[in-house]
Amino acid sequence: MTDRDVTLTEVQYTRDDHVAAYRLHGAPTRRAWLVVALILTGLVALLYIFDSSAPLWIAPLAVIGGFAGGLFSWAVYLPWIARRNFRRYPLAHLQTGVALLPEGIRTEGERGKSTVLWKDFIQWRANKRVVLVYLSPRLFLFFPTWLAAKGFPIDELKAALTRELGPPKR
Repeated sequence: MTDRDVTLTEVQYTRDDHVAAYRLHGAPTRRAWLVVALILTGLVALLYIFDSSAPLWIAPLAVIGGFAGGLFSWAVYLPWIARRNFRRYPLAHLQTGVALLPEGIRTEGERGKSTVLWKDFIQWRANKRVVLVYLSPRLFLFFPTWLAAKGFPIDELKAALTRELGPPKR
């Protein structure tokens, strides 16, 4: 790989960008919803198998409690963790340049340069605010969609990710 000149889009990530990325990462997938439904069904079935005198209102209460806990985690806990991590992560406060290359994604900053090849990514997710590109199940690069206004080709990024990795994880 040569160290050729590339057009970089300068980006300064914000705390809100990190919150959006964490929220998307923490949003349940279709598979997660199915697993939760199966677990709740199994737990409610076990309750009534081992205690046939349990009142019927306990099942909906357990489902509502599980849903409320998950919603609290997504709406309160994840944003809190994202803000805390952003505050404690010095590299997140540095300006970075990003570029979309035919072979992958290039980043450059005052700490160094890096090109991550398409074959190094395992999956991706996107919503209206951010695109996550995963290097491992829990490690991702993220690209806020507002980068398009600064000249970064978000639509081309999504097309390249679809071509190289398949459709986004839902």
